[in-house]
Amino acid sequence: MHAINELLHPINQTQVCGEDLAFAPEVDAILEARKQDDASIEQGDWVAELKIADWTFVIQRCSALISSKSKDLRLAVWFTEANAKVHQFRGLADGYRLITGLCELYWTDLHPLPDDDGYEQRIGNLQWLLTRSVQLIKEMRITAAKEAVFRIVDFETVSASGLKRSQDDVSLTLTTFELAKRNTPAEFYRTLLADVLDCQAAFLEMESCVNAKLGIEGPAFTAAKEAITRAVDLVTRFSGELGISKTGASVTELNQGLSSSAQESPGPGTRQAVYSRAQALAQLRDIAEYFRLTEPHSPVAYLADKAANWGEMPLHLWLGSVVKDPVALSHIEELLGLDRKHEEH
Repeated sequence: MHAINELLHPINQTQVCGEDLAFAPEVDAILEARKQDDASIEQGDWVAELKIADWTFVIQRCSALISSKSKDLRLAVWFTEANAKVHQFRGLADGYRLITGLCELYWTDLHPLPDDDGYEQRIGNLQWLLTRSVQLIKEMRITAAKEAVFRIVDFETVSASGLKRSQDDVSLTLTTFELAKRNTPAEFYRTLLADVLDCQAAFLEMESCVNAKLGIEGPAFTAAKEAITRAVDLVTRFSGELGISKTGASVTELNQGLSSSAQESPGPGTRQAVYSRAQALAQLRDIAEYFRLTEPHSPVAYLADKAANWGEMPLHLWLGSVVKDPVALSHIEELLGLDRKHEEH
């Protein structure tokens, strides 16, 4: 998550979203890296080496461009796709949060900029990702046994039809799937459950943000939301068979994430000092995560998350996000003596 926050810093103070890279050669390189042949299609007599997408390259190149050259929604959706391919549900969640952050912080200047058709290009980018998310979720791994690794789509296949099909020379039946599930370590399901729940939360955050920006003109979230809900239900069921609950999985992962700082923390009754801005913001996010897990209806989680995000924004961007009246905003900026060059782009 901290890497995602780094991508949300403005490009510079005069052009916070940078340049339009729609026809840049860097984008062509990303398009080429995303290409992948369908292994299920029969090649006939002429057998050629199948092209495999370079998802790591896509992640690295999109990250670099978003960070240093252009806050671009198309780059963000490609990053999300590639991140899901490499890092599964955790990667998909990070991608959703990147998109939410870009829309919340830079909606006015985010690329692609609105044209005569309004926000159609942005809506198209978002709709593509939502449609793609359905397939990405189906491809998520839900077993990690030595014998075979199966995905959500494999379970759906054997559950719906009971038919046999070959996957990497393993006859896929409900029996072989159940065997792979039994031989998967419990820790895998504990992490998987925490990740899929976090992905669902990130998706809902993105949906709320996009709906606030686009209203009824926005993309359709229903199919992707249903796919995530089915994934949560399936992983919850598999984890429950091992005695792993939703709260238990999430709290365990949170504790693991805090283990290093906890080992160094002072004993009860003393207060740990904060030595850096980054540490302070990280603690705010830890507080938000704690309340999200233990008191999900409390506003503390939302407010702590907001405070942490605001802490990474320049003052003029923060003011623009909370003061919507341009006249009032102008008065405040004048009172504070802020340089208004950031508005002249």
